[in-house]
Amino acid sequence: MKRPGRRGTRGQPSPDEAPLVAIVDDDASVRQSTRRLIRSFGYRAEAFGSGEEFLSSPSATETACLVLDVRMPGMDGLEVQRLLAERDARIPIVFLTGMEEGVFPHMRAIDSGSEAELEEERRLCYVGITRAKDRCYLTYARRRTLFGRTNMNPPSRFLMELPSEGVELRGNVETEERDSWAELDWERDRVRYEERKQARRDAMLAGLPAAWSGRAAKLRVVAGDTSFRAGDRVRHPSLGEGMVVSSVARDDDEEVTVAFPDKGVKKLMASFAKLARA
Repeated sequence: MKRPGRRGTRGQPSPDEAPLVAIVDDDASVRQSTRRLIRSFGYRAEAFGSGEEFLSSPSATETACLVLDVRMPGMDGLEVQRLLAERDARIPIVFLTGMEEGVFPHMRAIDSGSEAELEEERRLCYVGITRAKDRCYLTYARRRTLFGRTNMNPPSRFLMELPSEGVELRGNVETEERDSWAELDWERDRVRYEERKQARRDAMLAGLPAAWSGRAAKLRVVAGDTSFRAGDRVRHPSLGEGMVVSSVARDDDEEVTVAFPDKGVKKLMASFAKLARA
């Protein structure tokens, strides 16, 4: 990635021209790691510890994508959405995650038996969807761990209530498309996995402004640029021992791709992963 104020290769936007992603979360570690991840892809990223801080900043009017924690003390994410709706603020791309029964709508609303509480959750879902100017993604997990418990909740009823027109359903992920190379046995399958993964990304970005479809310039690994090399044996505090597949310098950090025998291939930022040579 080029320094701010300079044009990237092949006409790609420099960091000060890239779309702005706002992160609103009361957890400082989540804010820091999310911001670093987003910046590693070439986008601008600003983090805020509360809804009040975000709404009072200039970023509230120029945000291209909003990463919002729905459940926060004080002004939570749902209230932020409501205030954005009152301002008629529109965000180009919106992601609504956790679209599962018991998450959204919340289990309290379901257990209450009150149609009024469910209707309020439905209204908030509508507000979130209609904040999207270009595109809205709604996702759910087949298996989710919350507060130490793993549950398999059905998709949210709000997904079932969406009209068929203008809605694209994506699912039925095949084995070779899973984000774990540990499940793949042959080099041919890994190549096919990457091809299909790139095709999905291209399809998601189709029709969006050019700045969103541009990728951060690929960086070449040059001897001396990185602390880890392909073939190095490393140890991670929770993932165990693995072998480095590649390592790329990104801004002031290093993205290390490691193959773990039991956990698959993981991309880790060296400043957070606490990798040590085995």
